[in-house]
Amino acid sequence: MYEKETVYKEDILDYFDALMVSTKGEFNDEISEFKNSINFRKVETYDLRTTEKIISAEITSLNSFQDAERVKAIFFLNNGKIVRSNIVTFDHEMHFDKHDDIIVSILNMDASTQIYTGRMTVYNAFQKLLMYNIYESGKLVENAMARIDAGANPTSGKTNGCTNWYLITTTYYSDGSTTTTTEYLYTSCSGGNCEEQASRGSKINCGGGPWTGGAGSPAGSNPSFPSLPANGDVYEFTNANGEYTKYQFDSQKGIWVVIERILPPITIILEPENYPFLMIQWPVHNQKVFGTDLFTYTYDGGSGNWNGEPTNVVISPDRPISNMTDYLKCFTSTQSATVTIYVDQPVEGSNDAYAITWGGAVVGHTFVSITQGSNRSVFGFYPSTDETSPTSPPEPSVMGDDSGEGFDASISITISGPILQQILQYVINYNATYDLDNYNCSDFGISVGNLAGLALPDSYGSWPGGGGSNPGALGQHIRSRSSSGNISVNKVGGNAPTNNRNCN
Repeated sequence: MYEKETVYKEDILDYFDALMVSTKGEFNDEISEFKNSINFRKVETYDLRTTEKIISAEITSLNSFQDAERVKAIFFLNNGKIVRSNIVTFDHEMHFDKHDDIIVSILNMDASTQIYTGRMTVYNAFQKLLMYNIYESGKLVENAMARIDAGANPTSGKTNGCTNWYLITTTYYSDGSTTTTTEYLYTSCSGGNCEEQASRGSKINCGGGPWTGGAGSPAGSNPSFPSLPANGDVYEFTNANGEYTKYQFDSQKGIWVVIERILPPITIILEPENYPFLMIQWPVHNQKVFGTDLFTYTYDGGSGNWNGEPTNVVISPDRPISNMTDYLKCFTSTQSATVTIYVDQPVEGSNDAYAITWGGAVVGHTFVSITQGSNRSVFGFYPSTDETSPTSPPEPSVMGDDSGEGFDASISITISGPILQQILQYVINYNATYDLDNYNCSDFGISVGNLAGLALPDSYGSWPGGGGSNPGALGQHIRSRSSSGNISVNKVGGNAPTNNRNCN
């Protein structure tokens, strides 16, 4: 049921007043028309998947949108304050009355829950086009968005305080292919030279770009974390531009770590230096990008948002070892042996703790071999799942068969039978917990190497959200060493040998 007159009427009117002040009168006519078109008796509120709510109101009449089947106003309520707004129009041939459901599902990046055929178009409070989506039976078949002509440089196209804006339109076909077109919209300008620029062309907008308009004063720009949190507590925060961040408290580190981000288009436009890897001219729906912040971002064409989750940087072994005692049973403490520490660096010849490729994050691997006569076993320390990221908690560990795996550098040492016995006991009773920051594959390899007498250093390196021993730093240390006495150094790399066990 609609209320007789919404309790948010005064909040909405206050928002418009603040908007007029913030734009210094530049768009007073557009704002006044928008404000006067709202039917305050037909208003509903909805929770979003972020910490915000939206207020949806019917619009009775706006001159620019008289041909639309339905026109709605949406206001974003953040921490009890309206911080931005949009005008949304719908065009469809068949009867449809669940327009609010469409808006909410798209904002929640869950448009597949609605069966809709038609076009939804979104404008800012100044009636400037932001984006549109065309659906057929709930499936996105075309979407367009106002974007900067970014190219390879986030600031390209910006001259004398002016920025060129283009409508980037992507069409999705049933065979999975896409086509993209670019159409110039207008140029937005700011600063004292705007009037001069406007006199030179009809497509000059002196009020700034489409995504930067329509926001009121911020409702708190920084998170306010709860005091005395317990391990695993979750805190959610959405800033005035709609950027959502989910945090989880890590009591071991004593910090709140980010476990999810939702970045709206305005964040990418206003903060290109923070997300240069998302400055993509033609992103397509469900496109994935691996960020240098070790987050994996997925593009939602319906909303224009990038949804980021921590990148899984370490996976479980392809060949897990179920019984280390059996795996090492051919070795005896009555004879000498050779222990080798192998390092596969993320970037060969570099201290880098990780690297980002088109396929994801690469962190490398450290592993071990023991050779005694004709017997040889190659193995490494792993997490038991494929979901280890810089923000994930410690998890159960497992040993893996690394025979034949590639490496960039290695160091070997000949040891006595008694030392071998210590190493065998250490390996068989390996740490039951894999912790990326505190005990990972490199920590295991360093520990085995030092039991053998190699004097390997901690090899610390940092990554977003933490840091620890890593193959990059360890590999560079090995490269700095020279073969001497019973120690042999390989700086060329290659493939580890295969296993060979000649015992019953």
